[in-house]
Amino acid sequence: MKSTDPYLKICKYAFCKISFNAKRTNQEFCCRDHYVKHNNLKAKTIRDLTKSTDKVLHLNRHILSILSQKGTVSANDFSKLGYKISQFTSIRKNEKGENVFGCYEYIIENVGNGNYKIYKNE
Repeated sequence: MKSTDPYLKICKYAFCKISFNAKRTNQEFCCRDHYVKHNNLKAKTIRDLTKSTDKVLHLNRHILSILSQKGTVSANDFSKLGYKISQFTSIRKNEKGENVFGCYEYIIENVGNGNYKIYKNE
């Protein structure tokens, strides 16, 4: 029966892949620098995938922060400032059972006649 050494590993960093003797059985990288680079690369990949959506959401949030000071706003006010209605971070039901949409801490509630109330969710 052949036994393998649990301390003989191959570095998981994509640009290294060298064989090394680990100090612990759960060690996956030959050095701390490769561990950090591997995780930074993973994080960058995720940031790159979500960059365009995040940009729209942050712009929507900024627009809502401006419009929330006006009280009641019309659908035209949203479009003038470039608000993207299809991008939001949450949806839920209000007391009347109607859907209200949220973008981060702001809530958009339809009050009828094409008017909306925007308020912060405290």
